[in-house]
Amino acid sequence: MASSKSCLLAAFLGLAVLFIASATTAQRPATKAPSTQEESTIHELLTERRDLLASKLANMETQYAQGTVQHRAVLDARRDLLAAKLPLAQSAADRISLLEEMLKNRRSNESQMEELFKLGSASFAEKIDAAVQRVDAHIALAKEIGHK
Repeated sequence: MASSKSCLLAAFLGLAVLFIASATTAQRPATKAPSTQEESTIHELLTERRDLLASKLANMETQYAQGTVQHRAVLDARRDLLAAKLPLAQSAADRISLLEEMLKNRRSNESQMEELFKLGSASFAEKIDAAVQRVDAHIALAKEIGHK
């Protein structure tokens, strides 16, 4: 018959095996790195997105010059284009430059929304949303500068 020490040792080993088995099955599977083909496809799609948004901005600027859209539509289109350029940036300096442009853009938007709010043409929520977007742009810039 087994001694109490051997039973205790067997129980301990059983728990250890159970613990290790559950820990290894609970781990997330390793994410595979994208293949060169996948990276190429992603880059092409990001480039297409950037080009489409550049076209949209050009159209918005034309419409603004004709008086058919408000200036904030141009600011939003420019923000979208800058955001689309960000994942295509080749260096930290390029990303910082884009993020600085985004912050400048969001400051302009916030200023415009403040004026529209004073005139009664924008809601309080729109004014606050513009401020939040400016803060978000500033946070993104600060983070990128911190990673430099």
